[in-house]
Amino acid sequence: MNKIEIARYIKALRIKKFGDKFGAQKKFADFLGIKYTTYRENERGKIGIEVLKSLHEKMGIDLNELLSKEDSEHLSAAEEEAPYRPLPLVSNEEKEYMEKLLEVLRNPKTKKAIQENIDTFLQVPKPEPERKKKEE
Repeated sequence: MNKIEIARYIKALRIKKFGDKFGAQKKFADFLGIKYTTYRENERGKIGIEVLKSLHEKMGIDLNELLSKEDSEHLSAAEEEAPYRPLPLVSNEEKEYMEKLLEVLRNPKTKKAIQENIDTFLQVPKPEPERKKKEE
């Protein structure tokens, strides 16, 4: 498959997952964990390894199959067969903090304390929203 066909395929995946409305490219880039500008260039045919790697990791796309195809006749079949996993959208900031949390959790010296704090935090009842007082 050539670069233009790969770009069309990536765009088709994005449209299938997030639609073609304003902001869909940004949402897909965030989902893949890459910069919006990097993703946008890929839809224009400048295919980068970062996007391909993310497609493989996040969506289970077989890169060998994608890159070795001679034509695009199987694009829609490949889309249907891709093992989409229901993943919540995670922003880059959230991803950064999750990585930090994992680093702390994997440290035997801090693991127990972090687990206890998280458990305590999740058990604390959420405050009820303040009700507006009616003017008398």
